[in-house]
Amino acid sequence: MTRATACAALLGLLACATLAGADTIYVHWNGSGDYTTIQAGMDAAVTGDDVVVASGTYSISSPITYDGKEIQLRSEFSQGAVIDCQGVTNAFSFDGEGGAAQLLGFTIQNGYATYGGAICCIGGGAPLISDCIIRNCTAVRGGAVYVYESSLNLWPSEITDCTATEFGGAIYCYNSTGATFYGLIVGNNTAGDGGGMYSWGGAPSVQLCTFYRNSADGSGAIHCRATGTMMLLQTIVAFSTSGKGIYCQEGATPYVAYCDIYGNAGGDDNCGSSYMNGNEDPRFCDMDEGDLTLCANSWCLPGGGSPALIGARGEGCGNCDSPVAPATWGTVKALYR
Repeated sequence: MTRATACAALLGLLACATLAGADTIYVHWNGSGDYTTIQAGMDAAVTGDDVVVASGTYSISSPITYDGKEIQLRSEFSQGAVIDCQGVTNAFSFDGEGGAAQLLGFTIQNGYATYGGAICCIGGGAPLISDCIIRNCTAVRGGAVYVYESSLNLWPSEITDCTATEFGGAIYCYNSTGATFYGLIVGNNTAGDGGGMYSWGGAPSVQLCTFYRNSADGSGAIHCRATGTMMLLQTIVAFSTSGKGIYCQEGATPYVAYCDIYGNAGGDDNCGSSYMNGNEDPRFCDMDEGDLTLCANSWCLPGGGSPALIGARGEGCGNCDSPVAPATWGTVKALYR
């Protein structure tokens, strides 16, 4: 056996030993699991373990931490485990954990913190968060999510009804090149600036997201500040109830491509570089009921006008009329012919 072969065999054995040592820890509020609280399960876990949480409501008074460990924490059933922060804390604090630190399938509500009403990510980490619902959370910056010089990966999830007294009603992202926001529904959030998202420096990426009915004085949906090149791709920015869809400050030049910017109270102009964007009603199936899938005749569907899907949801219903089409005397008269 050559030295290279021996080393490869040894590495294989070590990998197998690591996999064999991985445990699944079960958390259930009723005492039928290994632990009754999520933090107790996290404290018992080591890097590589899975912590699975049964459906139910888990009330907390301090943030859940990974303590530097690469653990997969997941709800047993998608969004069935509800973390209620009771208006006194945020839900999770990440500090330098990498991509194997994962948070999957939770509902987080009633969070409160200075930074990140639901989730705070600092320390240069890159955890993965996916399949979560975040609602009714409040902070000074980042009503739901606060990212500071880190590469958080926030993938298909929903953020609604969150508030920041300063910046980023849903998301605040500071100098976080490498942070990715993919497949998000971001709606009915409010802030002083950046009702949906406030991006300050760096080059985060936002793709296949839907921003709707967010609100702030100058920047209803997305506020970009300072140098850096935020990437905004295949995203709907629509119906901000106050403020522009996209607002730039201090030399910010986001790259905006294959997006639909429409119906924002403060205007639909694009302050960044632009490629293949539209200003068309996205035609949601039922925005009032939170159904952000697209009507069959939406411009945002491939072939409907756009060359690629725009927004976080695909087709969900048949053809529909524009609910906000401007009324003219001619269209009113036509109703009575």
